Amino acid sequence: MVMGLTELGARLKTLRQAEERPAVMKTVRQVAYELLRTHGMTTVFGNPGSNELPFLSQFPSDFRYILGLHEGVVLGMADGSIASAYNLETAFRLAPL
Repeated sequence: MVMGLTELGARLKTLRQAEERPAVMKTVRQVAYELLRTHGMTTVFGNPGSNELPFLSQFPSDFRYILGLHEGVVLGMADGSIASAYNLETAFRLAPL
């Protein structure tokens, strides 16, 4: 794409103005917690390792963390929790085998 000098000057002016504005960015942790809150998911089941520790640092007070001793157990607890919250046991029993 070829730009004329006027277009190039306008583009540079826009870029300079953007650089002068302070950039306020949220962290991935903040965005993740906001997304979970938006969907009403405030209970976290887990078996934290070193990779999860940054996510769990400054854990929000409106969230609940349920610790499991093994990944398989944690998955079962989360599955059971959601099934009981939405009465999925009845749906599973009514489903054809």
